[in-house]
Amino acid sequence: MPLPSYHNVSDEAAVILVRQGDEIGKVSNIAITNTLATGSIMVDLYIGHLATGETSRTAYYIIKQKFLHIGETIILQTPILNFTKNNSLIIQLSSVQVADPTADVLLK
Repeated sequence: MPLPSYHNVSDEAAVILVRQGDEIGKVSNIAITNTLATGSIMVDLYIGHLATGETSRTAYYIIKQKFLHIGETIILQTPILNFTKNNSLIIQLSSVQVADPTADVLLK
């Protein structure tokens, strides 16, 4: 299955960007952008397992509580990223100054 390249993430729930077994090893770059017009967000990005309706039981953080200002982007590149197809790539946003955080995520 080809990787989804673009994601619009909103809310504070954990979101699976790449599911376990879906060619996760082909991800070489990730860009995360705060898309809010006003307010900052916190970003957690990790690999692990996420069962439906649960928080991750296993999490290996790539970034944890990264603060992104309005319009700010963080870009992660190889060799930071090293995944196996036995894990999912998961993102979770937290609001800092607003009720509903949003971000765009681009995978390459």
